[in-house]
Order: sequence, then structure tokens, then C-alpha cells
Amino acid sequence: MRYPKLVISFVASLTVGLSVSSVCAQIVSPFSFDRIAAVAESYSLPNVESLLMTDGIALAYRYYPASDEAQGTVILYHGAGLHSGAGYQIISSILAHHGFNVITPDLRGHGLSGGQRGGTTSPNQVYADVDAIIDTAVERWPDLPLFLAAHSSSAGLLVNHAAYTTRASGIDAYALLAPLFDI
Repeated sequence: MRYPKLVISFVASLTVGLSVSSVCAQIVSPFSFDRIAAVAESYSLPNVESLLMTDGIALAYRYYPASDEAQGTVILYHGAGLHSGAGYQIISSILAHHGFNVITPDLRGHGLSGGQRGGTTSPNQVYADVDAIIDTAVERWPDLPLFLAAHSSSAGLLVNHAAYTTRASGIDAYALLAPLFDI
């Protein structure tokens, strides 16, 4: 089944609304970053894998396998100043429980990825990094729909990636979580 191109305002639209709602109920009464961290600690982090880029920088990522037969693959990018282990295990575990393979990369210069902390040499290098993670997912699961998801500033990264590269044609849908756009 092919999915239409669309932007989803919340990953819960990918069939996991009830599970996300129950987790959110644990977090927001009232909203607290400490509570988010406490809930996140109850979800295990998978081992870190890495991908060596042509410039010698290793990009770190985590892989959450689908619990049952996979329905698709989600690549989920973290927000500004964060990394794949900063609470993203909640939504990644829920998506995996609902039949999605999930990859959560650390952007170049973030988390366990190499590179200048918080920086990059050029936008084109970051687009090449996104392409490399896409290639990794497509090599592993060539027949599954591919969804790109991003939180905060990485939503802008994926929108720019879609506009400036030819890879967007292979993406089945985008999910932007609390997108941060510079308007």
C-alpha cells in the first residue's frame, strides 16, 4: 500500500493515538520536564549503532524493531540541542509496538554522533547525512513505506531537505512534531 504525500501534525496519527494519549496523561498533570524524564526512564534505550560518512564522521543512531510484522519504517529526528536518547524512546517504543521499525539518529554534532558540537560544515553535509540514514533504512526494509518525522528545528531540516534534494520522492509521508520554523 502506498501512502499519499502529506504532513502529519502529530505522529499519533500513524495509528498510535491511544497509546500516546495514555503516556501523555502520565506526563502532563501539570506539565513538567522532570516528569517527562521520569517516564522516559521507564522505556529502555536500544544499543547505539553507527554509520561512517565519507568525511570520516560517524553518525550514531538507535533502532527500535517493530514488535510484530512491520507496517513501515519511521526515521525520527530529535529537536534542537537534543539527541536520540533524550526522551524519544517513548514515542519510538510506542511506534515499534504498533508495527513500525524506528530509527532515531543523532544529528551531526549532537548526542553520540561525531562532528563539531551543535554545528555542521554546511547544509549540504546535513542533507547528505539525512540521505545516508534514508539509504540505511531502505537497504534494511526496501518494501516498506518510509516516513520521516522530526521534532522542533529538525522539522525545518526535513522541509528544507525535501525542497533541496531529489530524495523526497521516496518518502511516503512526513510527520512534524511541534515544528520550529524561522519565519
